[in-house]
Order: sequence, then structure tokens, then C-alpha cells
Amino acid sequence: MKRKKFLNVAFFLFFSGLALLSVSVAAETANVEENDFSSETVEPITPYVPVIPLTQEEIEKYKTMYFSDKLSFLYEYYVKNKQKNVTDAQILQEMTRLDDEGGLISVFSDLKGKLKSLEAGYHRTIDEINQAILEKYPGKTEYLINSEDKSTWKNIRYFAFGDKSLDDFLQSFKDERFYSEIYTAPYGQFRLAACANLKNKKKVHMALIALLTPGYRILRQREGEPFIPVKTQVTTSKGISVLPLQYPLTSVFELGNDRAYGYSGKILFPFEVEFETPASAAKFDLTATFKICDADGQCKDETTEPLTYSFFSDPFLETPVCPDLREVAMTVPAGGLSGLNFKKAGFKEDKDGNIYLLASFEIPAVNMDTPVLHVANTNGLRFETPFFVGVDGDAVFRSKVLNPQHLKKIGKANLVLTVFNLNRASEFSVSLSLKDVFLSERSVSVFKMFLSFLSGIKFIVLTPLYLLMSLFLYQMLFVRGKNPQATLDFAQGAWYGLALFLSVVCSAAFVIYFFFPNVPFVWGQQLNSPFFNVLLCALFLTAPVWMMKLFDDKCVEKYTGKINPLFKAAGMVSCRQKAGMSLALIVGMMMLFSPMLSTYFDLYALLKPFPVEYGICFLFGIVFPFAAALIYYKPAAELPVKKIRFLKFALFFQAYLHAFLLWLIIGSESGRWIFLGVFVFALTSYFILKNVSKTQATKKKLFAVFLVLMILFVPFLPNSLNFSGFAAYPFNEKDLHKFVQEGKAVYVNVSEDACLACHYNRLAMLYFGGTVAIRQGKLVIMTAPYNTPYLKDFLKDTGLYTLPTNIIFGPAAPQGMLLPSVIHPTTAGIAVSEMFRFYPY
Repeated sequence: MKRKKFLNVAFFLFFSGLALLSVSVAAETANVEENDFSSETVEPITPYVPVIPLTQEEIEKYKTMYFSDKLSFLYEYYVKNKQKNVTDAQILQEMTRLDDEGGLISVFSDLKGKLKSLEAGYHRTIDEINQAILEKYPGKTEYLINSEDKSTWKNIRYFAFGDKSLDDFLQSFKDERFYSEIYTAPYGQFRLAACANLKNKKKVHMALIALLTPGYRILRQREGEPFIPVKTQVTTSKGISVLPLQYPLTSVFELGNDRAYGYSGKILFPFEVEFETPASAAKFDLTATFKICDADGQCKDETTEPLTYSFFSDPFLETPVCPDLREVAMTVPAGGLSGLNFKKAGFKEDKDGNIYLLASFEIPAVNMDTPVLHVANTNGLRFETPFFVGVDGDAVFRSKVLNPQHLKKIGKANLVLTVFNLNRASEFSVSLSLKDVFLSERSVSVFKMFLSFLSGIKFIVLTPLYLLMSLFLYQMLFVRGKNPQATLDFAQGAWYGLALFLSVVCSAAFVIYFFFPNVPFVWGQQLNSPFFNVLLCALFLTAPVWMMKLFDDKCVEKYTGKINPLFKAAGMVSCRQKAGMSLALIVGMMMLFSPMLSTYFDLYALLKPFPVEYGICFLFGIVFPFAAALIYYKPAAELPVKKIRFLKFALFFQAYLHAFLLWLIIGSESGRWIFLGVFVFALTSYFILKNVSKTQATKKKLFAVFLVLMILFVPFLPNSLNFSGFAAYPFNEKDLHKFVQEGKAVYVNVSEDACLACHYNRLAMLYFGGTVAIRQGKLVIMTAPYNTPYLKDFLKDTGLYTLPTNIIFGPAAPQGMLLPSVIHPTTAGIAVSEMFRFYPY
């Protein structure tokens, strides 16, 4: 057994080493390729250094080594050679001398053989190409390709297919010109290009191409100021007309202390040329004037020299510029191809005097992208970057007005709303005044009603209500001496007890909400004590012991005797009625301490818009399984009682699961040693109870020892090892904006001590989605309590502020983007990469 464990560990180390070595080789290969193609400059050749040869003694000794020793030997041999600048290929070649059947070296030996096969195939292909060249050009040996001489690779143009060579085919393009001459200036290069039209078409798609020097931008608009057009002067020959330029999507940049919109890098301004006579020869001259801004924020008008473009009479092939023109034409906002339809927009003022612009768009039923909105105006208004949230099938954007006093002064704003979705854009012009208040049009949804019903069933499955349902079925099917009346009495008592519990809880919530509105309580904080969680864990873990006593009438009468007045007041007289009511009250109390926090918060978010309508559907979802079971209460009484394996586990599955989750919470709040200590003590207690006399005195002594140990070792409040702050900065609004301005992404994990799903989300981002970005200094993780004022204000009116909540900020979404409440590792990776993807706004 020990040898087997050792071999498992050895295999783990072995494959870890293989993975690391493979990554090292891949990284070096990528680096070599990057250096080969990043520049045409020939680097000096590194002097050849021979590999340190393996001695025969080392080879023989290697055969007798254990896996761990072999790995150590290979690592030391590799490092020793690398220190002398020996290449990886040389080292691996020498390593193949080691006889390592089925191990690391045999893998590389096989790889070596495959590489030789590929190399042979490569040389065979070159020979076939050379043979075809000689058949086309007999005796022209200078046209041949030498695989060892890169300068001869260009001879591929002489490769013949059919009766023409590749060079002959390329010659057909020389008579056609699809680009004008280039105008070069310090701030960039400019030229015209066309996508050749097919025969007998009256239009040619063209573009003015600008390739700006790094640091220079074309200014399209300063925020709140009029748009700045690209002015053109056109002189044409007879029979053609040049249509106005179209403007592609702009990007945001800082101009002094202002936000501005414009272009940088390579830009294509699409336009069309119309012919009176199809496929006729013609030409035109175009002069363009741009507002060019340099890196210092200085802007001035710059005009190009005339760019001349000539059309030939019969263009027959599309040019390389055609795909770029089509792509840009799709993203021109005037094209309206985003797939989103404008619904309404308006302003909304909060109690603090802040004014927000809200705009709603109808979003497609199946939409795989996150829409982005840009708000432009010519009235001097300044807007915060819009924040997107999907609400009931609509794309709703909210943007704070940064100078609300100016809006109140002018009273009316002319806005241009440009929405970007699925790499397409649409543009909508809207005129709004402060009287145009944005009112939510949420209405009761049949789908949400059905969802509420399903949530009721889900609530039974995921909370201690499962125990009420499972023990009700046990009463109906498995209790000896079962009868229909006993089942009905048990159900009646259970429903009365549940109704009593819900009425007390709702009354308490009503009092707290209206009379103590400022109580800083968040659901889940009742689990913020490790000591109390240990007691709860024991309660759930021992539930099968004491809950099953409810099916012993003597025990029921004994333990309910002191509160008989309560049962009499409720009309619960029979023993089964008392048992059902007692079980419902116990389960109700357990629900208050359930660690399934996200289930409660999801339910709150679902019911909040229409608590009455959706609440009724939710309660119906809870009642439905009980009512469906009661239909068969008479036939169930006639079924024979059978022994079923794992019946007790099935009945108390949720109790065990809750105990396990509470144990995890104890560890997250107090550290791994207490986490392990509680487990060891629970296991020890189980074996003691299993193997010693189960007298009442023994149980009392064991419980006393349990309490003493918990008081001595388990903290009452979370200690310094609390997991809530693990690998994360505490949330700070100033730091958040600072990191985003520095070009970093910031993942905000809204969390509480007892929220295990919140901790999972942070780990998914830390160890899966954001690992590389964190190492590169591009991603920062912050954790924030649920009651953080900034986040509550940030997500107000969305109905989506639940627990867990995940928000990510970054260059692509400085206003923030909501992530799913539970992050899959793949989702985390996509979210981080999205933050550094190019967005137009």
C-alpha cells in the first residue's frame, strides 16, 4: 500500500515535470518565432556550444533510479546545460540516449521520429514543386527552391498549375489599379482605395484610408460640442458623382481635461462613386481636411494634397480592400444594423439631486453580445459612461449627467444615441427635456409567474423544507401502523405549524422594515459566528436521531406536554397533529439558519417587482408537491412497508448537506486548523457513540465535553484567518477608479463571511479566469460587503443587487459590467479578456 501511494506521488511529480518542460519548450519556440518575424534585421548567429555528454555510468545508473530520482537527475542535467547556453534541441537529443521505455524520454524519442517524418514530407513536397517548375521552365535551375536557402523561397511564383504559373496569374493584377498614390505627412499616410464592381454596375464602393502616426488622432467631437466633419473637395471627370463620406465608430480619448471622440491607427471612411454609364473609364481628385490632434492635445486643421483615383473600363476582380470595406460598412452607425430597436428614453432625478439619463432598447431574443451605448450631444452636457443592465428582455442603459445644473438651465437636450451590438451599430436621434421622465414599464409577466412557481419547488429542494416534505412522505409510506387519518393529521399539523411560523416571521419583518429601517442587517449575518455555526452543524448532523422520535407517539407526548396549551389553542389534539406541527416549527427555525444564502437572495430579486402576484405563484409552487402527494394518501396506506437501503440518507440528505456547508463556513471564518479540528472531533464523537453504551448519562457527558472544547478552541466571531479578505483588496471607490484609469481591470466580488458562493466566485477568478492577468498586473480583485453604499447606488433600479453579485470594470467597460451570480471558470476567463477587447466607446 505504501509503495502504491509512493508511486502515485511519483507519477504526479513526473507528469508535472513533463508539463512544465513542455510549457518551457513551447514558450521558447514562440519566442523564437516572434523574433524571426518581427523584423527583417538579421540577428548575429549564436556560437555553437556542444552539449555535455552523458557518461555510460550515468546511463546505467539512470535505469535503476526511482521516478522521483529520475526527475531530479533530468532537471539537474537540463539546468547544467542551459547555464552553458546549450539549446533545448541538443539537450533533448542527448537525453534520448537514456533507455526509458514508457517514460519521459521515450515520449521525446517518438516525437523525434515524427519530426523526422514531417521533415521528410517537407523535402518531398519541395522536390515535387521543383519538378513542376522545371517542366514549365526547362533548364531554368535558378527558378528552383532550395529548402536550406530562404532567399530562394520567392521562386514559388514559378510553380505551375495548368498552363499558367502563379506568377502569370499575379501579372493579371498589374493592369488594374485599386489604390491611389499615397500622401504622406508627419501625422500619417492617406490614400484612396476601391472595391472593384462587377460588370454593368453603376456603383463602386470606395474608402478614404488614413493610417495615422502613433500619438496622433482625428478629432470627431469634443463631448458636448458640435461634430467636426471631414471636409472634402472633389473634382470629377464627366459622368461620375462622388457621394459623401460615412463615419465609422469612434473611440474615446482624453483631450486635456475633456473627453473626446475620434479615430486613431488605421481608419477607413467609406463612400460610393456612381456612374452614369456602367463600367466606363473615369477619374476624380479628392482633397480631405481633418482636425488632427497630437499627443500634447494640440489640435489643428490639416489638409491632404489631391488624391487622384482612376477607374478602368472593365474591372473584373475584387480587391483585398473589399472585405475591410464591407466590415466597416456594417459598423457605420447610420446603417442601423445592431439589431436593437429604440423604445424610450428619459431623465430621472434621485433624492440627492443627481440626474440620470435612462434609455431602453428592445433586444433580440437570442443575443450573444453585451450591448454598448454612446451618448453624444451638442448642448454642452457631459455624461458618465453608460452602464448596461438587461431588464425583462430589454437593454436598459443608465448614464449620470455630470453637469446637471447646465441641463436644468437649458431645459432640453438633443442627443444622439449610438448603440453597438454584435459588431454592428445603430444611431438614434432623440430630443429630451427634464419633463421627459423615464418610467419603468414593468408589468406582470406570465413567464415570471411560471418561474416563481418553479422557484417554490426549487425552494423545497434546496432548503430545510426538504425535511418537512421527506418526513411527510415517510409518514405516508413507511411508518408502521400507518393509516389515512394519521397521514391527514400529520399534514394538517405541518401546514398549521408552517403557517404560524410564516405569520410570525412576516410580522417581525414588517416591524423591522417600517420601524427600524436603518438596522444594518444583511441576511446571512446570523451565520457570522463560528461557535454558533458549530452548534448548528451538530444540530443538522444529528437531525436523523432526534427528528425520527417524532414518529414515536410516546416521545411526542413526553416532549410536547409542557406546551400543550399552544397545541390546544391551535386545535391540534391528536398525537400526529402535534408531531406535524412540531416538525413544521422546527423546520421553520432551521430555515432561518440555512447556509443556502443565494437561494434566498435570488428569491428576493424575483419577487420584489410584484411581491403579491409572484408571491402567490411561489407559495403555489411550495404547496403543489404536498398537495400532489396527498392525492394518494389512501392508496399509500394500503401499500406494504418495505425496507429500502439508504432510506435514512435520502430522508435527511438536506440535513447532511447543510451540516457540510456549515462546516465549510466554519473553516472560511476561522481558518483551516479549526476547520480540521471540528471534523476530527465530529468523527471521534461518532465512533464513541457507535461503540459505547448509549445511556443518557454517556450522551450528557459527551455533550458537556463537546461544549467545553468548542468554547476553548472555536472563536465566537471570525478571526484574522477569515477567508472573506483572501487575495483581495478591500473595496475603495477611489482605488477602483484609479486602477481603471491606469488601464487595469477590476473585479469586484460582493461578499459576506457566510456566502460560500461568493468565495467560490473569487477563487474562480483568482485561479482560472484571471490568473495570467493578475501575474501581468492587469487585474485587481476587490471584495465589498453587501451594504456598500457605492454598489447599492450603482445597481439601484436594476433589481439585480443580490448575493453573490459580481461586477467587473476595465478599459472596455469603465462603467462596469455585471457578471452572472455564479461564475464558471470559463466565464471568468471570457470576462477578463472582454475588458481588454476593443470597444468603440
